[in-house]
Amino acid sequence: MRMALSLASLVLALSAPLTRADEGAGSSKKPSAPASDKPASENSSDREKAALAFVRDNHPELAQLLEQLKPMKPADYNRAVRDIYSVSKTLAGLKEHDPKRYEVGLELWKARSRVELLTAKLIRSPSLELEAKLHEAVSAQVDVEIRQQKLEREQAEARLKKVNANIDRLESNQSRIIENRFQTLLKQSQRNRRQDADKPAPVHAKKEERKG
Repeated sequence: MRMALSLASLVLALSAPLTRADEGAGSSKKPSAPASDKPASENSSDREKAALAFVRDNHPELAQLLEQLKPMKPADYNRAVRDIYSVSKTLAGLKEHDPKRYEVGLELWKARSRVELLTAKLIRSPSLELEAKLHEAVSAQVDVEIRQQKLEREQAEARLKKVNANIDRLESNQSRIIENRFQTLLKQSQRNRRQDADKPAPVHAKKEERKG
């Protein structure tokens, strides 16, 4: 799962000189983005709303960045919205089926996004203060990664415990399980044969019998 947006490219896009196409973005004749950057379906507006709601709730600073990016670099903005929407859908699936992984996954996305945003700011405006903030953010990201790996280990151990229990059950009752399954299949086959025998013969078969 792509858990972080490439914020460095967005920040640098905002600080880069505008191209002729960008300068005309606010005029009545808007430049068309490349086909690959356009939303892929009729529900692109809904996807955009969902992506922006997600990022406002979880990373307000990134939301502000996107608001600045939309009129200046629409193609970059569309790509960012698609990435964020994809992340939000993946996390929504985790929230429904595995709340613990959802919680850690969301925290990891936020941590990685903050690291990328601070990295982008440092590229644009180097300072000791930003370096200190970036170091702190990287530390927080690694802490969340450790939590995520511990959760993965815990869930893997639970799955392994269940698998071992199933192996023990099958091995300890192997003969009885084989016999029960065999008898069930035997009775099913006998029942199916009786049902076939009770079915009326096809019309063409009856005609053949009369001819004979």
